[in-house]
Amino acid sequence: MGAIQLREKDLDGSAVYDRARYLVSLCGPSGPRVLVNDRADVARAANAAGVHLPETGLPVESAREIVGPNALIGRSIHAREELSGSLGSDYLIFGPIFDTPSKRRYGAPQGLTRLAQVARATKVPVLAIGGITVERVHDVVTHGASGIAVMGALLEAVDPAASVRAFRAALAAR
Repeated sequence: MGAIQLREKDLDGSAVYDRARYLVSLCGPSGPRVLVNDRADVARAANAAGVHLPETGLPVESAREIVGPNALIGRSIHAREELSGSLGSDYLIFGPIFDTPSKRRYGAPQGLTRLAQVARATKVPVLAIGGITVERVHDVVTHGASGIAVMGALLEAVDPAASVRAFRAALAAR
């Protein structure tokens, strides 16, 4: 699933809405889907493809009431025990798999073994996050990840578009 997650934790609803509307119009119907982080109301109002819920966000069933039956709903989890709170989601983001500065507050990296345990314990697609590089795509996929979620690898890239192409090629080679 190609998607862009709008993750603006420090902005008010109006500013997030403006950015979401802009991204939705920029991506168009054939581009990547736009997901709004933790704001089901904004996702619905902006006509985004869905909402991504943090582990402390709305319950999935409440978000579904807001965004509707056809919207995508994802949930972040950081432990296998959090799977029960993700029932009804369309995908999960699990991690951090490897060390990365943006995920250190969630504790030590989960590693590939835990990724495999979570992926086996659910039928919902699991995306690996945290320290994912092009070179690590094969490892996370062979340990059960259906895909990846990256942030730092794109934000720090000299050529983000080339980085996206490299990640897509690595995923296609699986």
